[in-house]
This record gives sequence, C-alpha cells and structure tokens, in this order.
Amino acid sequence: MAMRFESFFRRVREAVLLALGVAFFSCGNTRVVHPSFPDGGLLKDAAPFSAELLSKLNGMYLVADGGPLAGVVAVHAAPAAGTLSIFARSNDAYAILRAGCLDGGERVVFEGAWRHPRTTEAGLVRLFVEDAAIAKALCTDTPLAAAWTNFTLSGATGAGNALPGAPLSLAYDHALLDANDSFVVAAHHGACRTIDDCGASENSLESIELVESFGASVVELDVRITKDGVPILYHDENFTPRLSNGTYCHGPVSEFTLAGIRALCTLTYGEKVPTLEDALGAALNKTTLHGVWLDIKTPEAVGPAIKLAETYNHYGKKQQGRVFRAVIGLAETEVLEAYIAAEKSPDSPCLVELEPADVRRAKCQLWGPRWTRGPLQDEVAALQSEGRGVVYWTIDEPTFIELFLKMGKPNGILSDRPGLVFQEFQVLGVLPAGSVKL
Repeated sequence: MAMRFESFFRRVREAVLLALGVAFFSCGNTRVVHPSFPDGGLLKDAAPFSAELLSKLNGMYLVADGGPLAGVVAVHAAPAAGTLSIFARSNDAYAILRAGCLDGGERVVFEGAWRHPRTTEAGLVRLFVEDAAIAKALCTDTPLAAAWTNFTLSGATGAGNALPGAPLSLAYDHALLDANDSFVVAAHHGACRTIDDCGASENSLESIELVESFGASVVELDVRITKDGVPILYHDENFTPRLSNGTYCHGPVSEFTLAGIRALCTLTYGEKVPTLEDALGAALNKTTLHGVWLDIKTPEAVGPAIKLAETYNHYGKKQQGRVFRAVIGLAETEVLEAYIAAEKSPDSPCLVELEPADVRRAKCQLWGPRWTRGPLQDEVAALQSEGRGVVYWTIDEPTFIELFLKMGKPNGILSDRPGLVFQEFQVLGVLPAGSVKL
C-alpha cells in the first residue's frame, strides 16, 4: 500500500510540474486561431434539422484514419447548443460540429473544427452520414425501420484553415453508458480555462453557453462580490491582465462597484464580467445544464449567492421536466461558517471542499475533495453510504482521471477538460454507489 501511494504521489508531482510548464508556455502564446470554412462551407446552403435528433448519433465509435482524432472516441450531442462533439483521449482532442441536410434531405453533413487544447493545433472537420436511410430519417424526422446502429460517419480533417483532405472515419460501436444521475461531468470555470482558449473566456456567459458542447452537465463558476454588494463571476481576488483587460482595471475586485467594472473592465477575450444573476439566467434559460456549482470566494458573497441560487432553483422547478440546481460551494473555513450562520431554506443544496465532518456539520449533500489528496476511498464510500455524493476537483490528466474513476468511484469529476472526463467515463464504465444529483 505504501509503495502504491508513493508511486501515486510521484505521478502527482510530475503532473503538477507538467501543468505548470503548459501554463507557462500558454501564457506566452497569442490567441489560438479558430479555423472556419470559407464562405460558410456546405452548411451555408444546408437545411437544418431538429437538434433533438442529433442525440440519435450518441455513442462510442472506433476511428480509422483519424489524424488528430484517434482511438475509441465518444460522440455526444448537445441539442440546446445544436452541436455534435467528438472526444478522444489522444492529445485530449475534441471536435465540435454543426449539422445540416443537403440534396433535398438525402445527405447529412457535419462541419466544424478540431482542437488539441494542450497546444495551438486546430483544424477543420467535415463528415457525412454514410447510411442513406439514417440521413433521410434525420432530415425528414421520420422513424427508422432498423436500429440506429452499424453506421459510419466519414469525411476528412484539415490543418489550420486548410480545407479537409486527410481521411477520417468513425464507425459506431456501442451506445453510451446511461449514468442515471449517479455520475456528472463538471466543467471548471465554464467550458475551459482562458489560457486553453476554446472560444470564450472562463467565467463568461459565452463560456456557460458552450459547456454542454464539451460533454458536461454541470458548470462550476467563481463568485465574488462588488463594493456595492453585487455578486459577480471572477476567479481571482484582484483584477489583473491574467483574466481581464482595461487600462484602469487593476486592484481588488471588492473595491470596484458594478458600474465601475462595466466601465473599466472586460474579460480576456472582450466579454463583459457577468453578474451571478446573469449567469444563472443564462444557465437556466439558454442551456439544459443540470447544475451550477457556485464556488463562493468570500464570506460576504454567501448571503446574496444563497438568495439568487434559491430563486433560480425555484424557477427551475417550475419548468416542467427540467432538472436544475444551483449549489453553494464552500471551499474556505470562513465561507463555511458564513454559510452555516446564514438564513436559508432547509433544502438549499451545498457542497463542502474541506473535511467530511464539515459536510455533515453544514448538512450538505456533496463533498468536493481536492484530487491531490488521493482517492480517499474509505471517506468517499462512507459519505456515499449516507446518501451524499462526492465530486473530485480538478483533474485534467487522463492517467489520473482513470485512476480516480476506478479507485474512488465518485459521483462526478470537475475538470478543465470535461470532454476528456466524458470520454474516460464512457470507456471505463465505472458507476458509483447511489444516485446523487448535482
């Protein structure tokens, strides 16, 4: 046992050093060029079909002639976003595509781009549904006589803005595992970190609307409070060029009014700094996300965040068939104590990142241990036996995602690369004990 964990923590140190090296390298890069088809590609003249039908293509596929996408990949539809995504373990690669019908509904085309998030590598993707019957069923929204299996998506990939020319073929292998609300993929700060540049800055409304395309059903957001008492999204204690722009956008977030932030600050890629109310509204009304994990950064933000979370949880319950929960995240002792003392509903959902005893004392449903503490199997199993859930944070390396899924059997993993977690969970198929919604 001692040797196993000595090896584990050696790998942890190696991963941390690698992550620091990647972060250092990324900070010095210019923005990633997100390729696009000239003149709108084939989709420009394609007829749309119901985004709900994209879910018919969900599954695990085997890649032939994959190029930047290789191995066993997970294909995931996000109907609210109108996208079909492909997630691979190799280079943490992903591709996000949109669909349309050609030739009077006889062919279906998917166009978009692939990315290797650890680098600036990206390129175009164009795929077609090879089975004519499936293509017609998608385009005409008619039942298919046979099962939606044994079909292939085929086409090509390119590099940069070059038109696709390298063959790509994805053969359907089997259906996705239904986690039955027992496991969630949670996206850290939004669809990705700012330095990974998936098309939007972290903690932006634009990033929230991208989250489902990256395989997550839960988004984690960072909450601070302005000088005039308005909860906003921002990770760091201070406005700096690391995450924001503006000649006079410098200094403690708590010393700026919301009006001052609006006048002086934007996020890295030009988006406005959102209020928490803006963010919850976007998550509820513009996505089908199941949960929003609010990482409360200061005690002063606890009360306002609780009020907004309870309001939007109420709105979510009124939407028939909708699952939506805004969960208060408690990572620091001072924030935990403020939460315990605050006025709140008895069923207000919360998550504690400290010790299991703190989870119980705050009467929270969820524990969020930092991954560098190890899998903590006994503590995880004990909390799950009490009907609580466990979500590790923040795991981005494939080796550790696999290890924690196998050893810890958690109810979720928070990651900067949620598509990678989605793919690994589907490959391993390790279901946790119990069913806990986040």
